Amino acid sequence: MVEVVPHPRVLSLLDLPSEVLEHLLEFLGFEAIKKLLELKNSRLLAAIRHCKTRHYKHWTLNWINQARLRKLMNEVTIIKGVRIAEHRGERIRSDEMVEALVNEREELESFEMAYSGCTDKALELLLSHPKMKVVGLSNSSVTGESLKVFSFSNISVIKTLDLSQCDHLTDDGVIAILNQVGRKLKILNLDDTGVSFSNIGSLTSTLPSLEELNLAHCGNLTDASLMELLNKVGETLKILNLTGTEVSISKIGSRTGSLPALEKLNLTMCFNLTDSSIVEILNQVGNTLKVIKLKGTDMSFTNIGFLTSTLPVLEELDLAYCRNLTDSSIKEFINKVGKTLKVLVGLGSRQIV
Repeated sequence: MVEVVPHPRVLSLLDLPSEVLEHLLEFLGFEAIKKLLELKNSRLLAAIRHCKTRHYKHWTLNWINQARLRKLMNEVTIIKGVRIAEHRGERIRSDEMVEALVNEREELESFEMAYSGCTDKALELLLSHPKMKVVGLSNSSVTGESLKVFSFSNISVIKTLDLSQCDHLTDDGVIAILNQVGRKLKILNLDDTGVSFSNIGSLTSTLPSLEELNLAHCGNLTDASLMELLNKVGETLKILNLTGTEVSISKIGSRTGSLPALEKLNLTMCFNLTDSSIVEILNQVGNTLKVIKLKGTDMSFTNIGFLTSTLPVLEELDLAYCRNLTDSSIKEFINKVGKTLKVLVGLGSRQIV
């Protein structure tokens, strides 16, 4: 006699509690949500609509225009975050899109849009929004100049600000922005802008919460302005990116502090670095450094004897394409600082130590 074993029923989305289904759907993009809402399965469609799935909170879009934004706002009840890779259509209307979203969505906490025509008007609207925590307007027309006379009615809660590749951004504009939003700012990205911080004396905020500062490819940055900036805002800094800048760190001795929290330092392609300046900065901040990137620099470590810190928590070291390094200098350096090293990048390859 053959025993018939019933085939176990395959679970579907309909078997999930509504709160679990809602949580899963929050991570789907706009196109995936549209496909779900086009389903023929009426029971599943009813379940999706019943469990507050019109309350998707965070949206990632490859592109947007006026019509698509209006459709999003009409169909979605709660929008807390929007990330847009590209604005298609008239760049001159980018500010209008931001204004519509900010004025109609008081719950908005995060807005990021690249390659747009956004100006200072959009920046003002976003930074003054009472709940806004993350603002990204990379590759836009922002200058920051209007913030010199603009006053927020609310206390800023901005934690992340990305103005990378904003070619029109000025030194005065950056200082005006930071004076307005610096109190809670944790991440500041000014990668590939023309800022020099030559007017750092006008900065009234110490950016007491700043943890990550990206100044990569800021070609106008000088040693003097960098040191003055770090003296002012360096106490809480954990990550500093100076990739591709002209700094030599030769004035590191003029710093009054020691960057006591610094964990990651990126000096990739800083061609003005010298062996003495590298050793000096490692002596100052080496006790907390976990990652240091020196890729493509001209350092040789011939003066390693002057290194007083053993870099006791160093985990990752990038020495790729450092053409002046020799086997003996690398060996001497690793013997001195390599006790905790987990990753060594050298000669264009990645090796596990």
